[in-house]
Amino acid sequence: MIIFDERKRLVYFRGMINRKKGKVEVKLTDVFNSFIGKDCIFTLSTGKYVTGVLESISEGWLSVRNPKNGVQAVNSDYISDVKEIPKNKNGRRKRFYLE
Repeated sequence: MIIFDERKRLVYFRGMINRKKGKVEVKLTDVFNSFIGKDCIFTLSTGKYVTGVLESISEGWLSVRNPKNGVQAVNSDYISDVKEIPKNKNGRRKRFYLE
């Protein structure tokens, strides 16, 4: 069972409610456009991770390609963090630790 930090959870859901009511206009597509074609790790609000290359963005959905799982569609409303996976000098993924 995943235990959420109550404060983060409240901030996340308050933001979702404000976006649905039209109080806050956030253009997430502008943020995600800089990650297209890059190997990234997406942290979801459920505490799970999705890794792969961001291929496209359409109507709030991200298309992420991973050689192991194929193509996955991820709803941008549930993404809480995005990081580009660093590469070493040989062009391979660096070994990194999630925070």
